[in-house]
Amino acid sequence: MGSQLGEISAQELSKYDGSNVDLPLLVAIRGKVYDVSSASDFYGPGKSYAVFAGKDASRALAKMSTKAEDLWAPLCESHKEPKIHSLT
Repeated sequence: MGSQLGEISAQELSKYDGSNVDLPLLVAIRGKVYDVSSASDFYGPGKSYAVFAGKDASRALAKMSTKAEDLWAPLCESHKEPKIHSLT
């Protein structure tokens, strides 16, 4: 993906989960977005890490978990949904 999206919301990021073949597969880690389209055999629909596509996977990766509930679950009570800052 050649263009810079700048800040995008979690809702916008969710569009890049592989459900639309015309869009790249994106995964965020600590608010930084990565294009993982070249690894669609891992992150594409139905694949081992598909749960991470279109989401900030920071917490789940830290827990070494592929459970959906570990993706957006709060790290603490004051934790809010992450703001996605940039596209790499």
